[in-house]
Amino acid sequence: MEFDLGTNLLGSRLKDLRTVLSFLKGRQDIDRQRIGIWGDSFTPPNPSNLWLDELENEGGPQIQRRAEPMGAHLALLAAVYEDGVRAVVARGGLAGYLTVLQNSFAYLPMEDVILGVLKAGDVADIAAAVAPRPLMLDGLVNGRNIRVDESALEMTLEPTRAAYREAGNSDRLRIGSQDVAGWLAAQLK
Repeated sequence: MEFDLGTNLLGSRLKDLRTVLSFLKGRQDIDRQRIGIWGDSFTPPNPSNLWLDELENEGGPQIQRRAEPMGAHLALLAAVYEDGVRAVVARGGLAGYLTVLQNSFAYLPMEDVILGVLKAGDVADIAAAVAPRPLMLDGLVNGRNIRVDESALEMTLEPTRAAYREAGNSDRLRIGSQDVAGWLAAQLK
């Protein structure tokens, strides 16, 4: 229904997240200078050899799963809008909305579609706006919910890398798997 009304669920949830952050920043027992956001997807990626679209008929030889990038995208967007966010982890998000257009089949729920997003930029541009704050991007997937390989990520995330280089903080950008909780805790010290 949100989509039919020209809005989206991601925007509504971003508003809710910003409300929670505002509440937390107002509490005396919270250090408002040490707030981190971790957005994650709990849906496993599809295998790289996914060959048939069977989302509607789950009786085939492969099980397909829709991507669930909302958590990762909410974390990035909250950091763009909230200056008090010190570090961000975005796991399981889309490497880019352009990847949805690279195949006939899209494994993306409607609530994660942002009307006109590519007119303004892509996920790499949103992540670039987070610079120079610490940012970890991990487990990024394409429009078919398949993990994007390192060579494709290099090209896709170049705007993000460039923003961190220009800010003189290339060391604050992490791409790939590691101890997420440990990394985030270290950034909040």
